[in-house]
Amino acid sequence: MKFIFEVGEIEKHQVEFNYNQLAGRVMIKVDKQIVRNSIRLLNEPAHEVYQFVVGQMIKTEVRIVKWRKQLLGARNCFYVDGRLVDVRVGA
Repeated sequence: MKFIFEVGEIEKHQVEFNYNQLAGRVMIKVDKQIVRNSIRLLNEPAHEVYQFVVGQMIKTEVRIVKWRKQLLGARNCFYVDGRLVDVRVGA
């Protein structure tokens, strides 16, 4: 599951969220720079929250909430400055 979205109005940044449940890998990039890279082979939590700040002059808080389904798939919520921007559900 891969999603790309843009953050900011004046100072724009591209956030990329890549989640592979079979490989147990989560990778988050901001402007093509890796912010978070984790691999879990067993005991992947059902609920995870990733929070970080983007921007140099104008700080923007980004929060990604991932809920793993029982077998395959996940529901991901994307928040920017505390506001829900997008919800993606994948199988």
